[in-house]
Amino acid sequence: MSQTTGRQTMADLVSQLMPLGRPERLIGFADFKRDRDPELSPQDLLLLQLYAGLGVLARDLDLYLPAKAETAAGETFRHLVGPIIDGNRRNFPESTIFGHEPPSALPTGYAARAAAGQPTVQGLEGAEIVHEYTTKPGKEVFYAFFRAGRDSFCGPDGPYARLRSGKVSDEELGVRIASAFYDDVLSSDPCMAPLAAYLGVCAVKKEFAELCDLTTILFLSADPTNLSRILQSRELREIREQIVRARYRNLFDLVDRTAVRASDLNRAFLDAKPQIVHFSGHGTRDGLCLEDASGLMRPLPPEALAARFRLMRDHLRCVVINACFSVEQAAILAEHVDTVIAMEGDISDPAAVAFSMGFYGALGAAGSEADFDEAFDLACAEM
Repeated sequence: MSQTTGRQTMADLVSQLMPLGRPERLIGFADFKRDRDPELSPQDLLLLQLYAGLGVLARDLDLYLPAKAETAAGETFRHLVGPIIDGNRRNFPESTIFGHEPPSALPTGYAARAAAGQPTVQGLEGAEIVHEYTTKPGKEVFYAFFRAGRDSFCGPDGPYARLRSGKVSDEELGVRIASAFYDDVLSSDPCMAPLAAYLGVCAVKKEFAELCDLTTILFLSADPTNLSRILQSRELREIREQIVRARYRNLFDLVDRTAVRASDLNRAFLDAKPQIVHFSGHGTRDGLCLEDASGLMRPLPPEALAARFRLMRDHLRCVVINACFSVEQAAILAEHVDTVIAMEGDISDPAAVAFSMGFYGALGAAGSEADFDEAFDLACAEM
């Protein structure tokens, strides 16, 4: 499939997806209906079919790609979507669509047909695929790919510049974004054409201008087995819920990495490109307590952490270290980051969780006008 043919096909795929609206029915959204789901909210209703389509396509590519795993697009897919697939298999073994036996109710063969020169999205827009098992991983897939291509899409020569320079139709914008995904992230691999189309239309429906102004929060946690246990999972849940319920929830993207080792940090920073880094865990005067390969405590000296943050100084705006004795790290980190929030002495688990709830609740309420100093003051009042 030549680049020109690929672009013509992309326009056809995007035009089929653009009219999609609210799904006629929802399946399995018990928590969603109570507005308690941490991944989806009622504000996402218009996107549910698109997320579902992405979930099914990811499943289809997971089935098809073993034969193409050595290609550039295959490696990109495995790197970005592999953790999502593994997480679904681990956390939802009975219900994941990424099981060893693909659900018979879901369509299949899209990746193979696309690789054969016949890309299509027909059928993926069907209401029967809209289920919590497809939409949740689909949403994760969208954000993983958007983070990977953000510099390309939102840069001076990307679709966002085109959007700001003059009026452009949603369909034209969708084609431009999808083509950018296809060429810049997916190596113009024919079997990825439907995936690129879904990603492009998702970006349009999600308000592309807002996505380019997105604040990514990277939540890092470590809980070594030879130290006392702390409430990290609760802290993460409360932060996620504060963002989901916030007025400006669409301006924030929360990425989490748990059981973090020092060797994980560079990859996490490169993948997420965060504006805010939040560490939850233990701390000593010698540094933050990360994990080693056995899950035991391995301290990270503040100088080593500062060296990593120095590489992110172009986009990193704030670091929150929710750990004991972290104020000792703050002076060194402040040389590379405008705002560093740290804890002096010991801090209890309930106080740490309360601080995080107040801080991110304040950021979510303010949106693009968020002020870290004001959010800090409000968070302290919650403790």
